[in-house]
Amino acid sequence: MPRSTRALAAPSLLIAATLLTSACQTKTQTPTPPTPATGSATPASGSATPTSTPAAAAPTGPVTRARLLAALPPAPTGSSPWKGKGGPAGLLTPAQYLTVEFGAKDGAKLLPAEKQTGLTFAAQRGWRQKGGTLVSVIVADYRDRVGAKTSYLELEAGLEQSDAGDSDFTLPGAADSSGVGDPALDRDGNTESDLIVLAGSELLHVLVRAPGTVDRATTEAVALQAYTNLCALSDCTAGSTS
Repeated sequence: MPRSTRALAAPSLLIAATLLTSACQTKTQTPTPPTPATGSATPASGSATPTSTPAAAAPTGPVTRARLLAALPPAPTGSSPWKGKGGPAGLLTPAQYLTVEFGAKDGAKLLPAEKQTGLTFAAQRGWRQKGGTLVSVIVADYRDRVGAKTSYLELEAGLEQSDAGDSDFTLPGAADSSGVGDPALDRDGNTESDLIVLAGSELLHVLVRAPGTVDRATTEAVALQAYTNLCALSDCTAGSTS
């Protein structure tokens, strides 16, 4: 799908409640509680795609802005900053988050409903790796898992609107995850992978643009590290079968 149309579609909030109660539209993998990860999330050349998440202690304390920012995977050594989908690096207001994900016009329309859903704040980090691969990590915090899952299901529906050449994938170990790899090259010669993951009351979005071929390994490795860290902040097992 062309990049101008394959970007995350603005949610149709009128159907959110219906999607939320439709269990058949969610992934059914049994999640394994993870532990916080440290260090670079970028896999070594030829490394295997991650297949599981480690066990973790129960989350403690509220999800604060500082804790959410600290949960973002660090940029690998030797990388340089990348603005990703735009907006400032670091903490984002609800308005900034929606603008980054959906553009200024649609973001402004969605802001009142997303605040009602429970969107509180967000954070993002992006980098360019030595080989040219571009990585963006965005996490949005919601008051509770119900609100986060409502938005997750809407974004999942947008990702499912993919071309025949696209490949679908999920994050092993996460109960709710949905990814699409687009092999079509953009004007810079890059493919694109999008992966969204529900982590308790947090909504994770990893975007990877890689030269030549879809880099699913990096997408999953970065998402796994972020998901592991987020599950130390928010209970990723609560309501996982809903």
